[in-house]
Amino acid sequence: MMIKKKEMPEVHEIVIGNVTKINPYSIVVDLEEYPGKFGMVHISEISRKWVADIKEAVKIGQKVVARVISIQDNNISLSMKRISEHEIEEKQKAYKREQKAQRILREIAKELRLSPEDAYKKIGIQLEDKFGEMFSAFQTAGQNPEHFRQLVAFDEKTANVIIDVSEKFMEKVEREIKGVLNLSFASPDGIEKIKKILSEVPDDVQVKYISAPQYSLSLKTKNLKQGERRLNEISQEIIKKAKAEGGTASFEVQR
Repeated sequence: MMIKKKEMPEVHEIVIGNVTKINPYSIVVDLEEYPGKFGMVHISEISRKWVADIKEAVKIGQKVVARVISIQDNNISLSMKRISEHEIEEKQKAYKREQKAQRILREIAKELRLSPEDAYKKIGIQLEDKFGEMFSAFQTAGQNPEHFRQLVAFDEKTANVIIDVSEKFMEKVEREIKGVLNLSFASPDGIEKIKKILSEVPDDVQVKYISAPQYSLSLKTKNLKQGERRLNEISQEIIKKAKAEGGTASFEVQR
């Protein structure tokens, strides 16, 4: 069951639900985003085409996307025909993202010993205000935790729980980390020394010449912190070798 964010949908809002009852001239839809609320679709609002037999047009248990066309005394009227295919597709995508976001929020609530509703009030609303939706917030927390910390105003414990849970649920995207290496030798055989040192760089790190004495080092990683640490370790090894051969070297990660 979805966490109830508000009591009722708004007129013109696009909602999603399951058909629970078929009457001779209407169907009843259980609104998934509004637990305990139902909407009615009149036979004339089911399709742009003529519906001769309502039971042929829809089935019990069918998931439908509809637009709220009126609300009177808590009676919600819906239309399945006043909505485009694009709107249906976008709603289905958004709903799947919201379902995943709410699963993450429930796990966060358990860790913080909050009810799902209280977790939404304390955490979810702020995330929606900042990121537009909870899914995007959890995606950022799981893939770029330091950036997430900069954008939110939670206490350290709450932020840590959000990040830890998000990292478990969100598939991490591979990102590229880059840095600039300054490497030079004053000796006549300096170029040969540079070639030798750079040839010993691990295969997962890409080396590109920028302009003397600068070189670009980059690697791809799904964990920014670990990737940055590895790139720094490799650069320090290069610097150590350069100094041992009488050269000068420095490295800086590009953020």
